[in-house]
Amino acid sequence: MTTAGDRRLYTLMGLERRSVYQVRLWALNVNGSGPPTEWYTVETYENDLDESQVPDMPSSLKGKEKQQCLQRVLEVERKY
Repeated sequence: MTTAGDRRLYTLMGLERRSVYQVRLWALNVNGSGPPTEWYTVETYENDLDESQVPDMPSSLKGKEKQQCLQRVLEVERKY
């Protein structure tokens, strides 16, 4: 699939729950495509996330300034 160059988020539809996929990306412009990224192994959730409730506050949240962006580190306890 191909998306607009300013698009930063794309949702892959039709994936099976709790399945493993391998994904890689290419940049494409008028001169052709660049080299692909390494393969990323990703796993889909077993169940959809419940977005009808606000989650608990994270146990810690730290910020660190880096050149032209702010790096955020979020530590979250998983509850099963």
